[in-house]
Amino acid sequence: MKRSTILAAALATAPAAFGQQLQTTQAGGPLGDGAFAPFRLEDSGAVRLGVSAQTAAGAQEASDPVRYLGGPHTQAGRPDAGDEPVRRLPPPKTDIWRPAFTLTAPPKAAAPKESPIVEKAREFMAKPPYNPNNGTHDWTGWCLGFVNATLRAVRGKGDPQMSQPAAKNAYYAMAAAGRISKDMREVPPGAALLWSNCSPWGHAAIATGETSADGTPIMITTSHKGIREMSVKQFGCGMPTGWGKI
Repeated sequence: MKRSTILAAALATAPAAFGQQLQTTQAGGPLGDGAFAPFRLEDSGAVRLGVSAQTAAGAQEASDPVRYLGGPHTQAGRPDAGDEPVRRLPPPKTDIWRPAFTLTAPPKAAAPKESPIVEKAREFMAKPPYNPNNGTHDWTGWCLGFVNATLRAVRGKGDPQMSQPAAKNAYYAMAAAGRISKDMREVPPGAALLWSNCSPWGHAAIATGETSADGTPIMITTSHKGIREMSVKQFGCGMPTGWGKI
């Protein structure tokens, strides 16, 4: 039997009110303007009103509705989803693997201990002492005299090898006594930095025990601008010939 014949027979057995309801629905009724109420044929041949795809969520469904969009526990928006369960991701794992070792930062290098000689040299930098060599408080050109004056102010006496007419002579005397080191990586605070070739008289300064960003030792020294604290590189006379503890 053809489908058209089945449809005609089904409509003939339906109540007259059904045709009016269908007509009202198509023209603009309970389901909204232009909404079309889909229907299906049951085995008995009776036609039942279903639910339109345009029906708002939460509207009351007719008996035995046709389910187009996803209901509870379905993937909404897929007309062919049916009652397919939503695929859920597994819960996150809490037993995450961790390495057996612990990374720790290397220990910070200990700051150099302050030296009484460095403390006194900084005092003299702020307030220059009397210079008996010229009768003033100016120490320009008296680098070795400044180092010896600082040493005497701390210990009450000078150093035999440092008591020389010029800085380069002090270097030679310290070297002859085995008191010179040429390792500039770790110069202790309060040590005497000595140059034998910086000028005709050489040069002398007091090391602070610190290293500047340019990688050279920081020192307290006389200059043409007074007593200053600066790096060896800033002084501009090259690296010291050596250093010695005083």
